[in-house]
Amino acid sequence: MLQRNERGKQARQYFIQLEKDWNSPEKVMARALQIADKKIKQLETVNAVQQQQIGEELNLESLGKGERIALGNNGTYVFDVTDEKMHLLIFAN
Repeated sequence: MLQRNERGKQARQYFIQLEKDWNSPEKVMARALQIADKKIKQLETVNAVQQQQIGEELNLESLGKGERIALGNNGTYVFDVTDEKMHLLIFAN
């Protein structure tokens, strides 16, 4: 095994401590937050692309700032155009 001499014992203790640190609640939460942040950024990107696609399909460029549009095929969507961005205000099915 690893612990047949003093140097091996030090190596073993090092790896045990490393594993304890890795599994500490603080480190687990930090990794979970990093994963969540990556997922949020990914979803924000997808959302921005989808909003742009919807805007192109509906020709929302013709709407003025602060105007709203409501659609109702498979639910009710209400969009608000502010600062050249479209925001989904309501979705009801």
